[in-house]
Amino acid sequence: MKKSTNFEMFIQAKDYIDKYHSNNPLDFVTNVYIFYYMSGRFPNASMHNVCKVVEALRTHYMAEFSVIDDDLSSDDELPFE
Repeated sequence: MKKSTNFEMFIQAKDYIDKYHSNNPLDFVTNVYIFYYMSGRFPNASMHNVCKVVEALRTHYMAEFSVIDDDLSSDDELPFE
């Protein structure tokens, strides 16, 4: 299998979450379910990279559904190299 970049994993996981968990994406990304999905979808990804992507997804959805800090709502600054 092709090894995906963190950005590719983020986009594919976000598309999946938006399609199948749109009613409560925060529940999906804050529970262990996200790791089951990521390990099945990206079996060649290291746990380090998976954790970075999951944290970026959590930050994205927390910002999308809260009004705490508008600066977090930008995907322009994803925490990937």
